[in-house]
Amino acid sequence: MAMTAAVKDELSRVTVTKSCCRKAEVSALLRFAEACAERANAATRGKNPQILENLAWVQFRQGNRPTAIQSQQQAIDCATGEDEQERLRAVLASMKSGKLL
Repeated sequence: MAMTAAVKDELSRVTVTKSCCRKAEVSALLRFAEACAERANAATRGKNPQILENLAWVQFRQGNRPTAIQSQQQAIDCATGEDEQERLRAVLASMKSGKLL
């Protein structure tokens, strides 16, 4: 299923009342977000720290901590400014501890 404007519009109007349905919805959104982040990362040849950080965040939320830590480290390696590297390192430390800032 493509995430066309019509599909997005239809999904935005659905009322979810059961927690199991909410979990399924969040899971689907995370899979979609991961696919978007992976495509963006491929398009930038793995050189954009913001995209890599987004990818790491999604991977972490999906429970794939080792891959998330690897992606976050790549983001640090690509970052150019010291402030940005410091912020990314803080997020990496939180990922390693099992909690995301």
